[in-house]
Amino acid sequence: MKCLLLACLLAACAHDDERPETLAYVTEAILAPNCGTANCHSTWKHEEDDVFDTVAGALAAMQNKNRLLLACQHGQIVLDPCDDARETYLYAVIDGSDRFGNRMPLDQPLANKDIKFISEWIDSGADGYVSLVGSN
Repeated sequence: MKCLLLACLLAACAHDDERPETLAYVTEAILAPNCGTANCHSTWKHEEDDVFDTVAGALAAMQNKNRLLLACQHGQIVLDPCDDARETYLYAVIDGSDRFGNRMPLDQPLANKDIKFISEWIDSGADGYVSLVGSN
């Protein structure tokens, strides 16, 4: 029984390493269930004009607010693009390091593995976003 449990845990860990670093995956597996809820960033509510319950909505939100992924803020200076995902607004908000104290989602922070995954996705070129809109 212990071997079966260990095998299942190892399989789950191996599966996480194989998650595709794409906008579609980030949206459908992380943003939609955590941020795109009916009360927050959904097609119906679109809090702060951000929609994360569909890939099209997430792409539009990121295009409308390029700063989510591409603009780095150092004090009052905005740099475009960022050298490090941890400097993007999206990362700062989900990590809780936003300079205004914002942390999303409000009800429960994202799992650390999902925060790390989003950071790696951004650092690897934000496939599915940058490839569609360029680095403006």
